[in-house]
Amino acid sequence: MLKILLASVLWCGLLLPFHLFPLEDLPNDVVSMLLASILFFFIVLKYRSQMVALPVSALLLLVFIISVIGSSFVQESSFLFSDYAYLIFLFAGVLVAVAAGTLKEHGNDVVPLIAKSLYCIALITATYGLLRHYGVLKLLLPWVTGETTRLLGPLNQANLTALVLGLGIISSVFLLISSRLRYPNTLLSVSYMSVAASLTGSRAFVIFVLLIIAIPMLKLCVSPRVMSASRRVVQNRWKQVVAIVGLVLVITFVFPSVSRPISDSLIQAGFIERGEEEAVSDRFRLTDDYRSEEWRKLQAYPQIAENPLFGFGPGRYGVFSIEADKAIEDPVRMGTLWSHGHNLFVNVFVELGIFGLSVMLAMVAYLFALFWRSEFLPRDYFVFSALGALFVNNMLEFSFWFFGFFALAIVLVSQVDRRVKIKFSSSFLPVSVGGALLVTSLVSFAYVGSDYWGAVKGFHKANLTQEERYAFLDAKKNRFVGGYALKAQIIREQVSLFGVEAQIRELERYMSWRPEMVFMMRSAVLKSVIGPQEIACDRVKETVGLYPNSVERLADELVEAKQLGATFDIAFIQGCLAEGMMYWVELSRNLPPEKGG
Repeated sequence: MLKILLASVLWCGLLLPFHLFPLEDLPNDVVSMLLASILFFFIVLKYRSQMVALPVSALLLLVFIISVIGSSFVQESSFLFSDYAYLIFLFAGVLVAVAAGTLKEHGNDVVPLIAKSLYCIALITATYGLLRHYGVLKLLLPWVTGETTRLLGPLNQANLTALVLGLGIISSVFLLISSRLRYPNTLLSVSYMSVAASLTGSRAFVIFVLLIIAIPMLKLCVSPRVMSASRRVVQNRWKQVVAIVGLVLVITFVFPSVSRPISDSLIQAGFIERGEEEAVSDRFRLTDDYRSEEWRKLQAYPQIAENPLFGFGPGRYGVFSIEADKAIEDPVRMGTLWSHGHNLFVNVFVELGIFGLSVMLAMVAYLFALFWRSEFLPRDYFVFSALGALFVNNMLEFSFWFFGFFALAIVLVSQVDRRVKIKFSSSFLPVSVGGALLVTSLVSFAYVGSDYWGAVKGFHKANLTQEERYAFLDAKKNRFVGGYALKAQIIREQVSLFGVEAQIRELERYMSWRPEMVFMMRSAVLKSVIGPQEIACDRVKETVGLYPNSVERLADELVEAKQLGATFDIAFIQGCLAEGMMYWVELSRNLPPEKGG
């Protein structure tokens, strides 16, 4: 049962398809973290009279938690949503580490189970994605809406879908070389996964596949003696492995040409509504690179960071991004908020400062030491190939924001890591600790879940009852999800002139955490109402200069405020709005944009 619970953390984290605004990924994380708490309780219950084991890497994770706490405390604003979320997320990771390490210490090898789970998850993801891509899934799951040019799996994000499929192919190779999957079945399954992956348009998927060959080569370079002694692990299957990699790459680049006529026919028939498919080969030809432009903002970090040692605070990358936009010359904007840096090191450095980055680099160095010392048996081959895929993804995205991937990395490391054995003098102590953590988790997740559902229902339901409206309004007080609930309320509700100054204070507090478009837009309207008009003008220009999609809604709300009795000079503010849009006007003319906002 313990192994099943461990696998269920991954299954729920990577497969639940309930992505409802304003907290699209919360169900996956909440359910998988709750399962982690249940798993930890049953682990300490079973081994209460023996011992539990903590992987050495988890000690570094505890130090990382200290860096998060330190970063949260040094911020001027009080603890806000992401401060709590980061701590719960990381502590849940420690629970997974203890569970996986203890199972390993007592002779339970979970690597085959993890590989089989990822294999099945990838097959389900491919099926889900293909059904959705060709318009069938909306007939089966009505809440799955929005047809995009890139294939989306249950995680509702193309690059994460490609990561799941890449992990599935890596798992297939492990199952093959460990004689758990026959070669014809392996070819069939990886072909199916590759068909789906080719339509995600993910360039990183190609790297995931190449890691299957690259990881053994890297091991040969760093540990030639160990590798030569264990080369028999893959020697008999090496030609088959190379053939699999070649097959996957061919399908990845060829299948979109087969799919495009099919999609065009479905679009013309009105069965699906979307633009032209984005194939991997198309995305390799892209010339714009918003990531590198975003990373260029790091040059402004020394001059804008108030506390370089501890950074801007957990979850506050967006604050840095906008402050750096003002500080650098000729910023390149996407028109959306960068809530993270699309790179693990960049994100940790900005949010947690030099201290957090130092701990992260120590973790990476420790993992490389584990790789160097490993015997490189099939299980090691699988563990480090899968970790390599996760690492590559986190250099370009940030999949560790999703607990399923974070827990997967922790479980994988625990299978090759050394362990610290902990034996309790009384069997009552670990059970009471595990029970207290489980009860706390149940209460916390019930608290979060209630307000999450209130925010979701409040945003999506056409006609709210009085009780539902109170729940919708009350959700913004939640310490974990309140900011997202307020975001949903602003989008749904019209501007109100009741308690304008209090509204502005609340918005400023939230903008110090995450300067989302809706927060800045409503703040611009309310500042226009109470003045002074020069300050209001600056906020309006800044808002539309960063978020061009805010123009129409902002203009409408200014008119609404005027109709409600506000006495500001709307013509002056509309002029500020037009001035703020000049960045985007010049950009559309392919001229070097002047700094806007």
